Amino acid sequence: GQGGFSIVHLAFDTSCGEYRALKEMKRPLASSSMMAQIQKEISVMRYLRHKNIVILYEVIDDPQEKKLFLALQYVEKGPIITY
Repeated sequence: GQGGFSIVHLAFDTSCGEYRALKEMKRPLASSSMMAQIQKEISVMRYLRHKNIVILYEVIDDPQEKKLFLALQYVEKGPIITY
């Protein structure tokens, strides 16, 4: 899927045999307030574990490509906005 700030790809994690949602975002400048907000959100998501919250498994930061990737729990029924 695609939103205003990111694209979400379906990925397969061969280490555990499960699908993941791989969220690809444009990487803001390290000094920007947007990057600080993203880092804060990531740090909170790493510790949240609840049946109604998507799990964050991994963060891949690629400053050379100016992209940030979040490996998230794949939710089969799609975005909540459709309900």
